[in-house]
Amino acid sequence: MFVRVGGLGWVAIVVASLAGCGDGDANDAGPGLDADRTWASLSEGERADLCDFLSGMLGGYGFQADCPDHDAAAWAAPDQATCVTSVPDTCGTPVWVMEECIEAVSKDLCHGRSIQATHPACVRNVQCR
Repeated sequence: MFVRVGGLGWVAIVVASLAGCGDGDANDAGPGLDADRTWASLSEGERADLCDFLSGMLGGYGFQADCPDHDAAAWAAPDQATCVTSVPDTCGTPVWVMEECIEAVSKDLCHGRSIQATHPACVRNVQCR
């Protein structure tokens, strides 16, 4: 999933709750993907499926958090195509790192910008922004 954080533009970060996903393997992510795979290794269809799955966790495509300071807020990509194309094809960040970052952001969308700047997984994910 890709979210917009204030005026920073679309940021490539992916989130998933591993509970209940896939076949229960600890390495499963999103819709049955191996969490150790990188965005670059996913097919176009897998990227689309992951975007769909994750956007639902953040309120769906186009969701915007109702926050007093909208410049600090995070919100979901407007549609699947934007989500898929927001991440460089060469992004080598593992899916689990992306998931961990967006999971942290999803817990407090109104402070998404500061979370992205400080959370270890978000900092590690900077190559894919």
